Amino acid sequence: MSVVVTRPQDRFRADVDGQDVVRQRARLPAHLYDKLHCPITGDKLTYSRDTHTLTGGALAYPVRNNVPLVLRGSALSDALRWQAAEQRGLKTRIRSMVPSPVSGERQRRYLTEFLSRRTPGDLVLNVGSAGWDLGPGVWNLDLLPFAGVDLCCDVHRLPFAAGQVDSIVCTGVLEHLADPVRVVAEFRRVLRPGGAVLCTVPFMQAYHADPEDYRRYTAAGLRQLFEAFSSSEVRPSHGVGSGLAWVGADALAAAFSFDHNRLHTALTLSLRWLFAPLRILDRLSEGSRFEHVACSALMIEAVR
Repeated sequence: MSVVVTRPQDRFRADVDGQDVVRQRARLPAHLYDKLHCPITGDKLTYSRDTHTLTGGALAYPVRNNVPLVLRGSALSDALRWQAAEQRGLKTRIRSMVPSPVSGERQRRYLTEFLSRRTPGDLVLNVGSAGWDLGPGVWNLDLLPFAGVDLCCDVHRLPFAAGQVDSIVCTGVLEHLADPVRVVAEFRRVLRPGGAVLCTVPFMQAYHADPEDYRRYTAAGLRQLFEAFSSSEVRPSHGVGSGLAWVGADALAAAFSFDHNRLHTALTLSLRWLFAPLRILDRLSEGSRFEHVACSALMIEAVR
């Protein structure tokens, strides 16, 4: 899962080893523009190069810096106002040097396997991606136009007609959404029959707002969330070591900071360095039938 390591208002996405991996975004290809539909009316959207807008029925959406902003109301206003910070503060730079509390080795392996099964020309969406680059042909969707984002939209109402999408990746996102049931229903709607979604959700993780953090999932709860799909497989994507490293460091920081913000920040960052070696336990626990009771995160692969 990608981990947010800065403030929500000045956030960037890093991969699970703490490295920025941001796509060098180019103009969306014509075949992707041709698939866009208005999420409100369902009308096909048509791009005008003269006005840099997408129109469908009575509604229009702007295209800024080659990124369609298929949003309405305050969400559109936020996207239009948003600008990437040119410089990060000292606190942010220090945070970026701290090891991630979770090991991403296993998730990267699962993602590579999942994406290797696609065929040329497949429409693959990385939902809630920020700019995390999963390779050519995987299109990044997010609410704000971070560097590397290809399309801005509300994931509760995806701008695609039913059955248009071949595969979806969604890592570390559902816990931050107001209505994950609706989002998963959207995944099912836009996927073609036989299309698949790979989704990662937290189980044993500390609170991490982006901009909010609403829930955690057990294996049974995750299966229930995707019960409308024809088949699904749940397995831990981040093991027990990652769970210990994250929750242990944050728990001790909460206990010994005595309600002082600066002390809490210093303890959190220091303890994450100290607890990082525990992530090696992910390798020892992999494959255990007991791992799901204390793993850091779970992954589901579900077929439409």
